[in-house]
Amino acid sequence: MRGRRKGLSSKGFVGIVATQFLTSFDDNAYRWLITPIGIAILGKTWDSTALSVGLAVFVIPYIVLVSPAGYLADRFPKRSVMSACMLLQAVILGAGVGAILLGSVGGMFGTLAVMGVQGALLSPAKSGAIPESVSEDRVSAANGVCGLASVAAAVVGTVTGNELYVVSKPHGHAHWLVYAAVMIGAALLGWAATRLVGHQHAADPKRAFPRNPFKDTLEDLQRLW
Repeated sequence: MRGRRKGLSSKGFVGIVATQFLTSFDDNAYRWLITPIGIAILGKTWDSTALSVGLAVFVIPYIVLVSPAGYLADRFPKRSVMSACMLLQAVILGAGVGAILLGSVGGMFGTLAVMGVQGALLSPAKSGAIPESVSEDRVSAANGVCGLASVAAAVVGTVTGNELYVVSKPHGHAHWLVYAAVMIGAALLGWAATRLVGHQHAADPKRAFPRNPFKDTLEDLQRLW
């Protein structure tokens, strides 16, 4: 296993970076597409509320799902978890497009919350795949590249989401096939990127599912404090 690990140009690591970029791109593109649509439907008085809700529903899953996400990353091969999560993202985005066309603000932000769940479940598997894909002396550099990819994707996704809103404004009904193709297509490309990652056995195939994830999260937060 160790001998197959390579540098930052290896196929497996390229797949990880591409997955990181595309999933972060979709997260931000969808968020900044539905936020102005929600404001257009509810009215300008909901401007700050929509922004706050959009941030909260997306971030909270990363806090409360730490234990289940770690369980998946250990219990199953990391590439399998990554692939499943990217396919799940495509399905979620399909539901999000449906919510936009129905004019359901609750459905839009509910879908964003589920995307936060998907991202939270993906994160440990993606991060854990790095030391399985590159040499030990390249792990730090690999983490830095992934961080850069995430920041770049956030910028590109934010700009793209706003542009997609301009194309489809005010309620997202105009040219909806454009934003559907862009976001769902990115998720499917992300799934294809996960197939570049080398297959490794599960780190702990006998790991038990956490009985009380919320208690584990609280303990983790206390430990960090």
